[in-house]
Amino acid sequence: MESFIEINEELVIHFEDWIYDAILNRTIKELEEDNLVDFAEFLKMGKRGANEYLSLLFLEVDSYKLLFRYFRRALSKSQQKRTGVYSKKAHNTFIIEFKDLIFLLYKDERFQS
Repeated sequence: MESFIEINEELVIHFEDWIYDAILNRTIKELEEDNLVDFAEFLKMGKRGANEYLSLLFLEVDSYKLLFRYFRRALSKSQQKRTGVYSKKAHNTFIIEFKDLIFLLYKDERFQS
């Protein structure tokens, strides 16, 4: 089964469940550490067991850019961890997919404005 993040009307990214969970959980942690509870709750609504997907379609520019920064921060901290819970191969796969997400988020017109 795959979960997905809808960036805009034309772009939906599908992930293996464990990668999706890790991306959301690590980003939620970053948001909660800075007490951005509303944004953390928004991401929690996209978790498996809730909606099973995250839609960024209707986010305003400022909210989109803020979430982008926290996704990027979560990626940065994830890169610093060597293998932790995952094997090296799985961790590398996770990092590659997380980087792809960041790249596609950056390409969205809301980030460019």
